[in-house]
Amino acid sequence: MNYNFDVNIHELIRLNVIEFYFTTEAIPEEVDETAYCSTCASNEKRDNYVVRLAKDRLGEGPDELGEALAVAMINTLKSMDTLPTKILVLNSGVSFVVNGSSVINDMRELEKAGVEIMVCGACLDYFDKMDELAVGKVSNMFNILDSMVKADKVISL
Repeated sequence: MNYNFDVNIHELIRLNVIEFYFTTEAIPEEVDETAYCSTCASNEKRDNYVVRLAKDRLGEGPDELGEALAVAMINTLKSMDTLPTKILVLNSGVSFVVNGSSVINDMRELEKAGVEIMVCGACLDYFDKMDELAVGKVSNMFNILDSMVKADKVISL
């Protein structure tokens, strides 16, 4: 039997429409949380994840440290057991996919391994880097957002 609880429960109690019963039965010591919570399956492997590179550094704090961390993350990404299905490049993150980038070879390796790299065309235009795109394909906000919506997980930089 399904119940709709979109009503004021306090009002129902006041009107004696519903009653509550309490029990002293013991609760089982071990409960399989995955039976109640689909996000609790910690061993579940998620193959459909995307990485969003929306800036040219990782985290907050000193720019030099943030830039070094971003480079290290991209460098490490290619050695992960499960590669992302896509890398979505936005805003100042376009610096990673243009000529002269310190991670351009890493990005090429990821693309060669089957990772789709989608680059925001408006962002390339804004930074006047359209002619310098070295890896990835120019995309638009609709396709980038659609990729995030359809992914099991989005990792953001």
